[in-house]
Amino acid sequence: MIEFHQNIIFNIVAVLLIQAFIGIFLKYFFFKERPKKMNYYNFITKIRASAFPSLHSANTFLLFLLSIYYLDHVYSIFFLIFWFSIAYSRIVLKKHFYIDIFSGMILSIVVFL
Repeated sequence: MIEFHQNIIFNIVAVLLIQAFIGIFLKYFFFKERPKKMNYYNFITKIRASAFPSLHSANTFLLFLLSIYYLDHVYSIFFLIFWFSIAYSRIVLKKHFYIDIFSGMILSIVVFL
């Protein structure tokens, strides 16, 4: 039983790290300004100032997909609401455009598969 739980935790951490590395690569090499522009002056601040893709949206959508795979569907509804609230807040706060949110979703689906 413990090995099963360790395997699940390893899988979750692994896909989140893979998604983070791919997302950072995309943010740096396919830089896209945020709706509310941010100044940048080095590698780290350039990644932070990039809007494409939304890693907040990607991470929460990946958690939703993992909840469908590993948990009951009751918990999946919670993670879907959580993803939607994060995605909505990113647009309202002018941190991302809709395309950034959807590209984060696509990134999550690709990493999940």
